[in-house]
Amino acid sequence: MPSITTYLNAKHIQQIHKGKILVIVENEDDIPFWKRIFEHFGIASRICAGISTKKRTQRGKEAVLKQEKNTNKQYVLCVDSDYDYLTQNNKHNIHTNPFIFQTYTYSYENYTCLPHSLTGICNEICLSDDFEFDFVAFFEKYSSIIYPLFLCHLYDKIYHNGENLPISTFYQCIDLPQHPKIHANGSNILANIKHKVSQKLTEITIPSQDLKALEIELIALGLSHNNSYLFLRGHNIFDNTVKIIEQICYPIISAQKSKLYAKNKDKYHEYVHNIKDVKTVLILNKLYQNSELFSKIENDFITYKVQS
Repeated sequence: MPSITTYLNAKHIQQIHKGKILVIVENEDDIPFWKRIFEHFGIASRICAGISTKKRTQRGKEAVLKQEKNTNKQYVLCVDSDYDYLTQNNKHNIHTNPFIFQTYTYSYENYTCLPHSLTGICNEICLSDDFEFDFVAFFEKYSSIIYPLFLCHLYDKIYHNGENLPISTFYQCIDLPQHPKIHANGSNILANIKHKVSQKLTEITIPSQDLKALEIELIALGLSHNNSYLFLRGHNIFDNTVKIIEQICYPIISAQKSKLYAKNKDKYHEYVHNIKDVKTVLILNKLYQNSELFSKIENDFITYKVQS
């Protein structure tokens, strides 16, 4: 395997000499999440997306983890856990190398969509508190509904390489529709998903004692009926959350624009100027520090600082 210097340009080496550690993440959109954590712990860092060679830059988890043997206190890797945490897949020593940080959730997007923070996100987007939607209750119910199928999905992935319940089939059962109807706190959405999940469960045959044994292991890792959403594929959770927020905020924004346009053009233009994009606000959400899984990241950083 090429040495670390093969992948470092003069600018990177200069940053290390200035006392900044070099951090490699999977893609550009991972940088803000990890940068905030390094800053929180007072660690000077230069974060780069992917592994660069003279010919091209290789992005993604596998490309980053190929550098596992080159890691040290000045050269660290940050990756999404995907399913590796729940399945305890220790390829590339992701769980044991102190210079590799992981999200523990599927990806950083799961943190930006934590339900307790989403009411505030809606307030920020539509500049209004004139709505009623209980994100915590919705996502806890959603998690509870998909939980048995999620167990089967993980079992199949671990023991059958996903042959019986492929990832595409699983997410077809649990994803929200493109324009979800959110009245009654999304009860119709949840009823439809419950129906699809129940149907799929009738097609799956897994020995109950084997599934129970796996469930006990997963519970020890932090999975529960109420928090399955933390471990689902991040961009699916992100997209589903965006759909709900749009259904809440867009009617409010439209009504407020019409009201202001008729009464005061200056205030109308000011309001329009201050409207924020849903995805941008959500991706920059920082209200995840109290998450139990985020505390695992914090513990990893504390360990890193002690060893450094």
